[in-house]
Amino acid sequence: AAEAGDVQAMYEVSLRHRHGYGIARNAANSNVWRQRAAIGGHPEAAYEMARTYGTVDRRGAVISDEKAGDIGESSKQLVMWLARASEFGSAAAKHELALLRLYGVFKDDAAKTGYLVPLQSVKTSAVQLLTENAEAGSWQSQYALAELYQVGYGDIKPNSTEANKWWQELNEQRDATIQLSIGRHFLAGNPKSYGVGDKKWMGKDLSYDETNRFAFEWFGRAAAQADKDAIWQLAVMEYNGIGTPKNLTRALQLYRKAAELGQVEAMYELGIAYMNGV
Repeated sequence: AAEAGDVQAMYEVSLRHRHGYGIARNAANSNVWRQRAAIGGHPEAAYEMARTYGTVDRRGAVISDEKAGDIGESSKQLVMWLARASEFGSAAAKHELALLRLYGVFKDDAAKTGYLVPLQSVKTSAVQLLTENAEAGSWQSQYALAELYQVGYGDIKPNSTEANKWWQELNEQRDATIQLSIGRHFLAGNPKSYGVGDKKWMGKDLSYDETNRFAFEWFGRAAAQADKDAIWQLAVMEYNGIGTPKNLTRALQLYRKAAELGQVEAMYELGIAYMNGV
């Protein structure tokens, strides 16, 4: 099917070469089929092509060490593939393309302006992209806009009305998978690496304890819809006393519930608990 031109089949063949599903692992063949799928219009394949050139987060883009020989060319390839993936329908690519346009390209903690300079016109384009994505339901873009309008950036002035609008849109997300993702966003592991304000909510800079309480709340929303991964995350937090008081009895109940729903890590932890008499 892939050889006949089916882009979904091309992507599936790429995955099987990459992971060794039914065939020996072959990274070269995987890359060839992924690129063919990406050129053919497969959104995930095009997004994965972009990720080979760099990663994008709230601070901008960092060019991959693997492709860093020419930062200008790597930047162009990153932008090109993100733009293609956006056109093919990837919400993640559209979100990252907006952040890249807004904040620029970085390498070794130094801003590189040779290719992409965050001029006013680029910032405007970035906000438009974020808004389109947020209106289509992307929680990442809703969060980015809420934070952007809360604190401002360059010529983008703080706007409490706009910030509150997007905070409210984010708060009304009802899909369990999205709620799980939001919980993971707020979850902070190492208190030493967390700074107050790393995560925000409704105009407030969150402390380490506060952001974990938010994570616990969002996992709870997803768990109420029987999301097995969210139930497992709650169990882990109850067991370790993160975002909620430590409660081993409650943790065991949640591990069992998640395990019965097929969550593999929960099965493992439940087995350890029985082995050690927890």
